[in-house]
Amino acid sequence: MFESASWQDGHFPQNENELNQFCRDTARTVSFVVPARNEELHLESCLASLHAQAEELKNLVAVSLVVVDNSSTDATVKIARRCKATVVNVLPGNPGRARNAGAAEFNADVVAFVDADCVLPRGWLRQMLKHLAESTVVAVGAIQGPASPDAPWVERVWVEMIAPSVKASSDRVLWLPAFNLAVRKSVFDDLGGFDESLATCEDSDLSYRLAIRGELRRDNDFSVRHLGESKTIVEFFQREMWRSQGNFRSAWKRGTTVGECVSLFLPLSYTLVVALAVFLLMISIVVGGFRSWVIFATIGIGVTILPLAIALVKRRRFGKILPAAVLVATYLLARGLGPLVPSRRVPRSGLTSS
Repeated sequence: MFESASWQDGHFPQNENELNQFCRDTARTVSFVVPARNEELHLESCLASLHAQAEELKNLVAVSLVVVDNSSTDATVKIARRCKATVVNVLPGNPGRARNAGAAEFNADVVAFVDADCVLPRGWLRQMLKHLAESTVVAVGAIQGPASPDAPWVERVWVEMIAPSVKASSDRVLWLPAFNLAVRKSVFDDLGGFDESLATCEDSDLSYRLAIRGELRRDNDFSVRHLGESKTIVEFFQREMWRSQGNFRSAWKRGTTVGECVSLFLPLSYTLVVALAVFLLMISIVVGGFRSWVIFATIGIGVTILPLAIALVKRRRFGKILPAAVLVATYLLARGLGPLVPSRRVPRSGLTSS
């Protein structure tokens, strides 16, 4: 579908005429897919931003909106229909299944996945199509924007820590998160879409398979507002536990690099060391003895230094290093416990659970 003769050697459009030609040849239709479960708090803002994309390119691209409802018990479906989106119903509990169901609703040239708590900036779709005009690019997404200045400290510090170090207007990356992701539909279909056997990590799994077919590109000039980030330390811990459910299964399925092995086993190792430190503390209190306290203090120092070091590397400065270290320690514990302890997806702050 994306192999038209005029664009098989495509490049990033240098002007509107080249973008128009690409859309006329190979990207005439775009389908936005928004999976949602009890998302009444943010869904209307999300869909408004998608309508703005469609309006901007209305004379060039036909845009469809699909909301995949995961058995919501709030006003999610009502809002989706009021915003003139097609509603598809699926059973809850599997993000990959929801996204696949939405992608299958329309036979579009490009499918754009957007989380229900995200707001796209104006021009997002135009920019993504510009990247996809390059024949080597199979998928593209934008960076996450900064948190609101009045957001809780957990959200502000974490979003700042995970922000990439940007040195160019775009980068080739190893994987793209699915909160804003535009994919060539023909390639997506050839790969069988998201792996529905994965409870989480379905976006990284898809990314690694897409990377075999072409380039994954991250646009650094456009940023997406992610309104549903964790607001409290408890919510953050619970959500990271749930997100880690598919880590090892996904890695086992595709194989891992040395760097990925470190990211998988470091949280487990840290969790075991923390458990050992707690055990030694109990022994020291009950039995006493100088040696027990020395061993406990040594392990305790290690448990403290590792999050501080990671936080310093991530933030690249000493400001607010202690809150950042607290989040890193919480992240490591959650990711270490996640594969071992069953957990459920955590509703966003302010949303109802069922």
